Amino acid sequence: VNTFDAAGLDLPNSPKFTSTVQAKYEFQTSGNVKPFIEGNWYHRSSVKPSPSETPGAYIPKVDLFGASIGAEIGENIRFSLFCKNCTNVHMPTSVGIEPGDAAARNNFGQPTPKLTLVRTYALDAFRTFGATLSFRF
Repeated sequence: VNTFDAAGLDLPNSPKFTSTVQAKYEFQTSGNVKPFIEGNWYHRSSVKPSPSETPGAYIPKVDLFGASIGAEIGENIRFSLFCKNCTNVHMPTSVGIEPGDAAARNNFGQPTPKLTLVRTYALDAFRTFGATLSFRF
């Protein structure tokens, strides 16, 4: 029976540090329309998706930047144009090992050590542009 002792290893997907900073500036106008600009920055240190020491199986640190510009009209309407992940950092959400590698064989049928890593990406792992329109009632 094989066992694995994970004592002293980092928890999977646990960064040592994360931070978020957001700033919003509202332009002073006379009237019912208040234009604004917003910016944000998200930082996360690198993480290991597994407690094992698999070579290359880590998710690197990431810095994501976002921005928006828009206006609040009266007390009930808000419109904005936005960019999420403006620098288009392709950030995997997980890294796994291809299970088929355990059965890898060469042309002579001999076992062939192989390691294939599979990276999974979420929809927010890529730059996104859009618009929002909100009504409060």
